[in-house]
Amino acid sequence: ARLSSHALAASEHSLVSYGGCGALFAAELAQLVGLTRVIIPELASVLSAYGAATMDIRRERLTTLLLKLPGDADIIDKTFAEMREAVWQDLAADGVPEKDRVVRFEADMRFFLQRWELTIPLPDDPAMGDGGAEAGKLFREEYLRRFGAASTTTSGIVELVGIRAVGIGKMAQAEDAPVTGDASDTRD
Repeated sequence: ARLSSHALAASEHSLVSYGGCGALFAAELAQLVGLTRVIIPELASVLSAYGAATMDIRRERLTTLLLKLPGDADIIDKTFAEMREAVWQDLAADGVPEKDRVVRFEADMRFFLQRWELTIPLPDDPAMGDGGAEAGKLFREEYLRRFGAASTTTSGIVELVGIRAVGIGKMAQAEDAPVTGDASDTRD
């Protein structure tokens, strides 16, 4: 039903099987939905585990502020510093070496009295001492981009709802195994 709702022909697509017993059911499932080809990778039973074992570690911390901008620069700067340190220590506790740790920031912001906020990516080193002026500028630019000029007349006051620190621990990536066989080794 999803294929046809997106105007896609089942005969032009394939089903990729993965998971411990995905291959047991793939052929019958493909037949039921009208797919003519099933792809079962050599390591299908461990694809999810492989992804989990090789993906980067991500740690997040969120602090709610509810400050009208420009706000108290000391509170905002202190929050950035505390959150940076907290996710840095989270990654250290996960065993991520210092050279492989990165901390990025996002701000949840909205115009004052609006119900929903936008999450705005901030520079890796957010401006300090400006009371959130840089973040407010980035919010206005993104709001304008998403909703157009007419939508920015709702309120001139920007509210910083929360700051999120995102710590990324770069993990060693496994090397791709050489492909064996050839492309003609298919069973239809």
